[in-house]
Amino acid sequence: MEIKVVLGLNFGDEGKGMVVQNLCKQALLEGKKPLVVRFSGGPQAAHTIIHDDQVHICSSFGSGALLGIPTLYRSGCVDPISLFKEKRLLKTDPKIYIYNQVKIITPYDVLFSQNDPTTLSDGTCGKGVYATIKRYKEQYFGFISDFRKRKDWMVYLKCVEDYYANKGYNFDVSDQIKQRFCDCVMQLDTVWALWEAEINHDVLIYEGTQGLLLDPITSPFKPHVTSTELLPSTNWLHYDTVEYYFVTRSYLTRHGNGYEPKKCDDFYDLTKKFETNKFNQFQGEFKTGVLSLDLINRTIDRNLLDERTGKLNLVITHMDIPIEQNKFMFEQFGQIKTFEELNLEVSPEEICCYLANNINLDFDNIYYTNSPNSSLHVSHMSRCSR
Repeated sequence: MEIKVVLGLNFGDEGKGMVVQNLCKQALLEGKKPLVVRFSGGPQAAHTIIHDDQVHICSSFGSGALLGIPTLYRSGCVDPISLFKEKRLLKTDPKIYIYNQVKIITPYDVLFSQNDPTTLSDGTCGKGVYATIKRYKEQYFGFISDFRKRKDWMVYLKCVEDYYANKGYNFDVSDQIKQRFCDCVMQLDTVWALWEAEINHDVLIYEGTQGLLLDPITSPFKPHVTSTELLPSTNWLHYDTVEYYFVTRSYLTRHGNGYEPKKCDDFYDLTKKFETNKFNQFQGEFKTGVLSLDLINRTIDRNLLDERTGKLNLVITHMDIPIEQNKFMFEQFGQIKTFEELNLEVSPEEICCYLANNINLDFDNIYYTNSPNSSLHVSHMSRCSR
């Protein structure tokens, strides 16, 4: 069995969904059966994919959804209401497996994330992921099957309501919302053992949900980080071949509180470019800036990515931005540099080679994509000095 792991090198919004969908297409063309594995976070993911002119933002579903590829939740959190709301938007009907020990987000968790001052200050998508993880750490609430087999999810909701009431939060959740939650959670297709979902698939594609600079353990930007671990455990990756795809845009993006991307006077004009990231009340404006090689190398060092075994690939998305505007700019050693001042040609090959030679990983392959399509182009690494 093959394993492919797709991870963002920055703060998220790198184009991971585009890469996952492409890997699903590749597996299908080879006559294989892929399965997308979600292993961190929950519905705060917002991966934009396009297939047959349909644009979909994957929140609870993996980014193979438009191809009908099933999703397995190996760990992390699931919001049953959000999941079935998203399912109604899909023209396909991809299967979704929920491992028995995945945490369940309730309407109370969502309300806490949207009202707690500390959570709002640290940064939140307002989806209840942090609240749910915190709640499970502080008090045992049982696995999915513990309540599902007795059909007493109303009891579960009462326990969660009391948990927040003891913290001084008395959230008013209507009976209609409570019943909707119970109806949705009873429809989840749960598995007791992971092999139940994996056994009929040839390729497992692990889809990271947020950029590694938001990792709660290794990020230097605390407290403006996520609450879930963003690297899959090496103990999980025990199959024949493991291949990593580290993803970055050709420029830096940031949503939420914390680090502000750096810009220069001649920054790219992004006004007419396809973008699904918008202002929202919890994360504010979508921010962009020059690609930071300093931050990428910090990510690699802090997460010990050079110690991962298997093939290591770099994927640069939105390559059409610098090519069409004939300029490439980036931060290196604390300074903003441009290809113009380095007398380098602004081309996909030169950009790929420069990054290969200045990022602290030895890559087996370097790919690039042009937004918003999901095709991957391979760079000819023989031209690079490494």
